[in-house]
Formats: sequence, structure tokens, C-alpha cells
Amino acid sequence: GFRADDYLRLRREGISFVSDNCWGGLMYHTLGLEMRSPFINMFIRQEHFDRLLSDLPGYLREPLVPLRLRQGQLGSTVYPIAALGDVEIHLNHVFTPAMLAEYARAWSRRTGRFLIDRVMVQTNFETPERWAERRAAFAALPWPKIAFAPFAAENGDVVRLDCADAFKDGVAECSRALAK
Repeated sequence: GFRADDYLRLRREGISFVSDNCWGGLMYHTLGLEMRSPFINMFIRQEHFDRLLSDLPGYLREPLVPLRLRQGQLGSTVYPIAALGDVEIHLNHVFTPAMLAEYARAWSRRTGRFLIDRVMVQTNFETPERWAERRAAFAALPWPKIAFAPFAAENGDVVRLDCADAFKDGVAECSRALAK
């Protein structure tokens, strides 16, 4: 199903993936595309992701501000959490202050390359109940979108991933594996 003309157009025109996890960054690497989105090497919890998508251009104008460190078991630092306005972004691939500084520089560069008219949104739904709760808002988004889930949806807006049971993190890890 590979279509060279579509791929060449994608390379020429670019795309800005907005994903609630590492899927977008993996797609850039897999496709060999320039990263035109700051949403790389991070994850956003669903309620914050929904808020982000409700005013994506507005949130992209917000500065990325470190909030706090996520603590692991026995109080060990796991990674920083940053904010775009009232949206929390988990920088789960950042482990040192130097990495955080580099992440902030990359965020700024990628935000400057963001293509608001060439966005593709990706998310995951773990349960049919979450899909039912979020279906209307997801369908109303003005950009092309794809959602992955371990179940089939009646209208075809969700791509069923049969591999979800094989991964400890379920559908999110399965979708990242698919992007690779």
C-alpha cells in the first residue's frame, strides 16, 4: 500500500503530529521527516490533551514552564512535568537539568516550525467507555485524526489494535510499536 507520490508530498509539505504520547516522534523517525511539532518525547494525560486540542493555536503560544518533578517510589526523581498554560506535559525522557534545557530549546525550534494547517492528531482509547465519553469532542476536531484502541468502534474512527494485550502498557505501547 506504499504510495511514493503521497510520501514525497508529505516530505515536501511537512506535517505536524500532535499525539498524547511518543507516537508522533516515532512517526517522524520512521518516515524520515523533519520534526514540525514540539510534542516529542513526552506524554499528556487525556484530560489535559483534550484541553490542549480545544485551543491548540493558543496553547502553542504559551511558554513551556517547568512545574515540578514527578517522584518515583521512595522519593526518587523520575522526570519533570512542565506546563503550557493549564496543560501539563510529562517529560518522561528528560532526566537531568541539561536535558531539560536542551528539551526547551528543541521545543522552541519545533514550535516555530509547527504547521497549524497540516496537523494530524493521534490518541489512544483504552476502553469503550472512554471512547464513548470523548467521541464527540474527538470527531469535532478540525484536523485529520487517528485513534487506536483494543476494540472496534462502529463508525470506523478507531483503529483496533489486536496487539494491545501483548504489551504491559496496553494500547499506548502497542501504538508506539506500530509507529516503529
